[in-house]
Amino acid sequence: MSSPVPARAIQPVSRLCCYQLDPTRDSRWAELVERHPRASVFHSVGWLKALQRTYKYEPAAFTTSSSAGDLKNGLVFCHINSWLTGRRLVSLPFSDHCEPLCDWTDRKIRIHAFYCMLGISLLQYVHRQAKAA
Repeated sequence: MSSPVPARAIQPVSRLCCYQLDPTRDSRWAELVERHPRASVFHSVGWLKALQRTYKYEPAAFTTSSSAGDLKNGLVFCHINSWLTGRRLVSLPFSDHCEPLCDWTDRKIRIHAFYCMLGISLLQYVHRQAKAA
């Protein structure tokens, strides 16, 4: 009988991180919106500030770009705090069309966006459970 082949650790090819930024305060957001071919008025700082002023929503963008360099991609959402439904993260409200600002041909970004959303959902669930306890 042959002995089993020892398992070896699989090293990740690259490590992707998810960062959150305030698109109304980080000037890199406006620069990304200006240069990205799929950006719309609903990505603009003006629109996000209008949602903030009018509805007290807090815009947030998630990206794989650290604060040290240029902003290469972003997904924009709003934190909403409602007396009826509680605190939650939603896709951009009152916006007809607001695509993620990234190159969706890059498989890593698609996978990473999925994991970011999964992580956000999990954190919201844990937060709700902690409040209920």
